[in-house]
Amino acid sequence: MATLTLTSVDVEGLADAEEMRHAMAAAHRALRTGSAVQPRPDALPVGVDGTADAPAVVPMSALSEELGLFAVKVLADAPRNRAAGLPAQRSTVVLFDATTAECVAIVDGRALTRIRTAA
Repeated sequence: MATLTLTSVDVEGLADAEEMRHAMAAAHRALRTGSAVQPRPDALPVGVDGTADAPAVVPMSALSEELGLFAVKVLADAPRNRAAGLPAQRSTVVLFDATTAECVAIVDGRALTRIRTAA
């Protein structure tokens, strides 16, 4: 099977607000019942200056038994980018088949995160 690759423009075109709200409600129910797992992420500082606005990488993961999928989101948090007019956060989500570990999709996280947060 080929890996699906979605840009933020693709996500924008595919997203449906009502479906996203239903998906978020289902995800919260799955987390509550234990059929999905989302461990707390830990930030990995990039560099050693130790300042509050230093860049960091935040790997996040989740598993859905019901969907038979697991995902890893890598969030790059670079607050100093704002001063240069660049996004302070960038992310990519990689989706895997939970049985075979095959990479199912790679999704640019910019629109995905914004739409999920709004839902």
